Amino acid sequence: MCAEPKEIVETMPPLTETQQQLLQRVEREGTVVLNGRFRKSVEALVRRGLVGHEAAYVLSDSEKSPAYIYRFTVHRNETD
Repeated sequence: MCAEPKEIVETMPPLTETQQQLLQRVEREGTVVLNGRFRKSVEALVRRGLVGHEAAYVLSDSEKSPAYIYRFTVHRNETD
């Protein structure tokens, strides 16, 4: 997933509270690792060009029910 052109970003709705909190956390910590539950928030920030990310499909560390899950590593954009 890549950032959308400026013209499209300008037509997007405002960031949700969850998206704002995630962006603030990334700005504060530099890099944040998240599970798939935050997929839509990560994608919204990436589409706006506010963060960079890597996604991986990894085996969860749950002892009760191991399964494959998405894991996102979200980081500040290199241009910031």
